[in-house]
Amino acid sequence: MLNKTILSVSSPVTQTREAVVELLKALGRADEPLPEIVELANDVRLVLSKKKDVYYTTTPTACSCPASVYHPDQVCKHRKGLLEGSSREASRAQARAYQARQRELRAKAQAMPSMPEPAEGPRRLVVPPDHVSFKPFLEDGKRIDGYVAEVA
Repeated sequence: MLNKTILSVSSPVTQTREAVVELLKALGRADEPLPEIVELANDVRLVLSKKKDVYYTTTPTACSCPASVYHPDQVCKHRKGLLEGSSREASRAQARAYQARQRELRAKAQAMPSMPEPAEGPRRLVVPPDHVSFKPFLEDGKRIDGYVAEVA
């Protein structure tokens, strides 16, 4: 009787906001402001929903969010974040590197001398005198495709 399993949960269960606040108090963690992610043992974490009314329980293999229920063959965004580790920090680091590179390129562009303005206005192209433009009609008034054209 001592080793009997009373409750076996095979899939994660969505938790209410109040339940997570009580859990945080029991663990001795701060509940103000309400954390977006609560890390628990064995790669289990609670992720605050977009509406901020419930917490989705997320493990590396399952999630209690509606997206994982409707699309069980796809990985939801909560599990992606867990599988990728700290994807938010990685993307922020990538953004900082990109911004630093952009600042460096702008500084180089400002240090370069600007192109001088042309002293004269735009030049016209000169057409050689022996240049003959294309004419779709033959000299006898017939078109190339065989139709007769009116000669003015």
